[in-house]
Amino acid sequence: MQLPKKISPCPIIDAIFEIRFITDLPAEAVFGVFYNVLKERFPNVEKLPLLQVPEQIRSNDPELKVKPHFRLSDGFYKIQIGPNVFSVTSPNGYNGWSKFSDTILSAFMMVSKLNAIKEVFRIGLRYINFFELDIYKQINLQILLN
Repeated sequence: MQLPKKISPCPIIDAIFEIRFITDLPAEAVFGVFYNVLKERFPNVEKLPLLQVPEQIRSNDPELKVKPHFRLSDGFYKIQIGPNVFSVTSPNGYNGWSKFSDTILSAFMMVSKLNAIKEVFRIGLRYINFFELDIYKQINLQILLN
């Protein structure tokens, strides 16, 4: 069976590829090191609201440790960077796996050459969908437990 190249109408409004990692770099240095290799491809920089939370709280909360502090953009794709997280998103609409995966690979290859990521402990790929119709009427779901 051949998989479709494009869905029409496409319900995907965002796609997120995320890597959570351990590094030997100081938390405050991660963004600068990553930005240095990504700035030509993703020139627009935005500080995220999490930076307003005191460092003491951010570094001691397990959930906040893996949240991004900065966002880079090329106008279509966005890169999010935190002390222990790196993600590529497609918030302006999904233009297919081929283009999205190319962006993921090129951004990750730029970062991986730095040898700043010592260990990856989570890789995730999420899609956010929005349907104009009530999809629950169209779903036939059966859950079996042993």
